[in-house]
Amino acid sequence: MDYYYSLISPPCQSAILVAKKLGITLNLKKTNIHDPVERDALTKLNPQHTIPTLVDNGHVVWESYAIVTYLVEVYGKDDTLYPKDPKVRSVVNQRLFFDIGTLYKQIIDIIHLVVKKEQPTDEQMEKLKKAMDLLEHFLTERSYAAADHLTVADICLLGSVTALNWLKYDLEPFPLDDKFRWDRVLNWERWTTPNSGSATDGTSDPTEADGRGSARTQNICLSVKKVISEGGMSEGRGGTVQGIV
Repeated sequence: MDYYYSLISPPCQSAILVAKKLGITLNLKKTNIHDPVERDALTKLNPQHTIPTLVDNGHVVWESYAIVTYLVEVYGKDDTLYPKDPKVRSVVNQRLFFDIGTLYKQIIDIIHLVVKKEQPTDEQMEKLKKAMDLLEHFLTERSYAAADHLTVADICLLGSVTALNWLKYDLEPFPLDDKFRWDRVLNWERWTTPNSGSATDGTSDPTEADGRGSARTQNICLSVKKVISEGGMSEGRGGTVQGIV
């Protein structure tokens, strides 16, 4: 099962973590969508040439939420991560749509400005705060983001929240960390230990390079790298990571 990805992309991280939870082995292919050769090769599979892209026995799926729900429905031993009950699933779907259409959208739009050395407007930062307030509200209603147990919504939202470190965003006003703990949501202790080191894929988290990365963001990056290096996932040839998608 080939998986075209960039480690620093939160959507790419989500599918890797879901695969780990399901015990799926991915053939990881680091992909630089800014390299013309690699982009052309990816376009033959995915006309949008976006990552992540999954190829499962000739069946091609792209868009991270399409990938994670596909993996659970095809390979899940049960429906815990993506419940079949219409009412429960509707909440999971709402959280996923909230993430891609509101929370992650606000985050990535601001990150793109920062990368271009431009400053976000007060309006943009206020929209981000409102999105974070909504997430805080969701996490006060239930034990997890969408249900009383872990679902794909938690895993996908986790990637978005950790991306806030790019912005040095202050999470102190949001006690969501009390519930949305990294170790509780994904049971990190099963996958990594403190100072576990980096994976062998040669990809680094840019927030670590200058010492600005928070412990939480570094933990998820180390955990994803640990999943790659110890989770039985093989790595194919690919280019260097150039950006977030």
